[in-house]
Amino acid sequence: MSGRSSVAGILVLLLPACSMTGFEDAYRIDDARVEELLADAPWPDRVSRRENPAAPPGEPVTAGALRLDVVDSVNLALKNNRDLLRVLEGRFLSEIDAELALHRYWPLLQPLTITSSYHEASGGVPARTDAAGIGVSQRLPFGGAVTLSGAAAASAGGGADAVALSPSLRVSLPLWRSAGAIVANSAEIASLRSAVYAGRELDHFRQVLAIDIARRHYSLIQAKKAIRNLEINLENARKLRNQSEAMFRFGRVTKTDLFRAEFQVARAENDLLNAVENRKLLEDVFKIQLALPPGTDVDLIAADVEPPPETVEDAGYDEIVRAHNLLWKNTLDRYEDEKRALHAAADARNPRLDVTAEASAAATSDDILRGYRGDPAVWSAGIALEVPLDRMPLDRDYQAAVLRFLQAERSFVQSRDELARQARERVISVKQGIFNVRLQQRSVDEAEKALKVLTYEYRQGKVANRDVIEAQNKLIEAQNQLLRSLVDALIARLEMRQFAGQLQIDAEGKWLKP
Repeated sequence: MSGRSSVAGILVLLLPACSMTGFEDAYRIDDARVEELLADAPWPDRVSRRENPAAPPGEPVTAGALRLDVVDSVNLALKNNRDLLRVLEGRFLSEIDAELALHRYWPLLQPLTITSSYHEASGGVPARTDAAGIGVSQRLPFGGAVTLSGAAAASAGGGADAVALSPSLRVSLPLWRSAGAIVANSAEIASLRSAVYAGRELDHFRQVLAIDIARRHYSLIQAKKAIRNLEINLENARKLRNQSEAMFRFGRVTKTDLFRAEFQVARAENDLLNAVENRKLLEDVFKIQLALPPGTDVDLIAADVEPPPETVEDAGYDEIVRAHNLLWKNTLDRYEDEKRALHAAADARNPRLDVTAEASAAATSDDILRGYRGDPAVWSAGIALEVPLDRMPLDRDYQAAVLRFLQAERSFVQSRDELARQARERVISVKQGIFNVRLQQRSVDEAEKALKVLTYEYRQGKVANRDVIEAQNKLIEAQNQLLRSLVDALIARLEMRQFAGQLQIDAEGKWLKP
């Protein structure tokens, strides 16, 4: 009774621990434990860059202003961009799965098992049994496995002591269902292919990110130039207002012209203010892409965007895209994956026919003392046939696999057509970029000439100040549009090269050159 009372007392003491109240604090993992877990990781060299969650949000972590040209911006993003790190870690996870898949083809040690038990019955003699087992298995290329295992057991008590050893060798081989290299290795093939896909997607993401950062950097530079144009426009508007006031005193212009000149000053001030604030917002987004707090002071080094070349080389571009586009390579390989999945679904409907052969030996303590006198070995061989009688689930799975393959087939054809369309779109975008730069340059030249003529005629009293104001607005619009066209033309050329798999990012920024 005392033993039962002790057990009951222990259970009563453990019951409060089962309560889930206050779990927010009771099950919290402190930061010190997290540091220990990360330090004990088997591959610390692959741990990505860490950040300090306890740091106040939005505060800069660097001292002084960061001076960045476009190459520095891209290289900083390729090191710190959080989305890129997520894709990089996904590639690492795929590589881990692939390494594990390859590891399964090596001889695998089975777990070492050690058990010890104690037996006692009322009025009986106490007995103790200890046992241990271990084994190693090797997969076969076309299915099945070879397993070598051994077990040892020792017992004491009950009036007799005994030791037994039992090594065995077992070979199993499927002949029908699950037989063949494609089906037997389907899981490993999927893991290896996933690692390849993840590597291509990482390269694609790096290229797209580099182009996006270059676009943002150049856009901020051009926005700064556009602000300078708006400042000049404000100065011209104020000069025009002053001229209008002077001419109004002498009766050379009407009150309406004076109001119009004052309104133009207010409009120019508003446009300048909006441009300055919008650039700040764009700069904050740019800093976050570089994993910099919005409060960080960044000085972007200006770099003139070179005019695009006169022509674009598009001969054979479709063939280059089909041969080197990274995502298209993934599409081709995934289509082959669907074929293997269809084959595996059909194989699952077959009966299972396995052949096994096993050789084992059993030696007691007496046999060991006699030096294995006699022949304790046991040989066995067998064949097992399993025929599924309920065919409906297998048939439905096969039908579902057929439908998935047909969907994949249509998706493949659509992706092929979409690839050709996007390749044509890239070429057209580059040609449009070249044309737009030329057009905007002519617009700037014409707007400058028109402003000079109208300013002179206004001073002569031949035209109203409305014409001068409109000419100033057209010049500012043409100048800003030219800046945007230069950036768009550069990005279009980069995207054309990236889509064809010909954009190799380097630390020196040579990839930015046409």
